Amino acid sequence: MSTTANSRKPLATPFRQQSLAAWQPVLNPFWVTIAFFLVGISFLPTGIILRVQSSAVHEIVLQYDGSGTPPSAAACKITTSNQNVDCALSFTILEAMPAPVYVYYELDNFFQNHRKYVKSLSFD
Repeated sequence: MSTTANSRKPLATPFRQQSLAAWQPVLNPFWVTIAFFLVGISFLPTGIILRVQSSAVHEIVLQYDGSGTPPSAAACKITTSNQNVDCALSFTILEAMPAPVYVYYELDNFFQNHRKYVKSLSFD
């Protein structure tokens, strides 16, 4: 029985033996500075676009429950006397908002990954 036929050794080619020549750049300060400059110039338009878009965002925060509730929303503050009662809240927008307008609801001290919350999930 031949040992070469059953051998698991790869063929003796430079690719299979991982002995190919590799390119190793010379990192002198001139080329590193040029590379950083080119990368910075390429990301500059993206940064400008993101800055302009983020400055165009209008945000209105209206707290209707808790310690920072304004007097106009005092009727919506959750107490034991008004549990399970519907509450209507009105407010005025002082600046024009082009469509689409997104409304987000924020909860404090609510941890969605908490074990009790995850176990109470119902797919029905």
